[in-house]
Amino acid sequence: MGSQEQESIAVIKKVYEYADHGDRVGWLELVADDCEFHEPPSLPYGGSYVGKKAMEFGLKKMREAWKDLEYQVLDYFASGEVVVVHLQIGATGHKTGKHFWTPIMELWRVRDGKVVELRPFIFDTARMVDVFG
Repeated sequence: MGSQEQESIAVIKKVYEYADHGDRVGWLELVADDCEFHEPPSLPYGGSYVGKKAMEFGLKKMREAWKDLEYQVLDYFASGEVVVVHLQIGATGHKTGKHFWTPIMELWRVRDGKVVELRPFIFDTARMVDVFG
């Protein structure tokens, strides 16, 4: 693995570290002003969020949609400025009380040490919609 890949992975690992500690200020310092966040349109908070404030808003909507949101990072893969994170996510629906646990691959793009794109690819969005209610 080259230095570009190592640097890109280090940025994304830092994002998760800040997220684990609830440090949104630190997390946002790693996000470029022109970043993009794309959630599957079938989800209640789905859509594209362009810009740092929009990305923060989209992530807030995603967190608020679920009770007991959790994730487990399984692995990181990188090629240049692109990092793919393999993880599992799970949560409980506020209305239904149902729970889901599904694999996900997140495509992150890093430029000059900052996140410029986050695009999750979720294995079972139909289950998530059912759990959401």
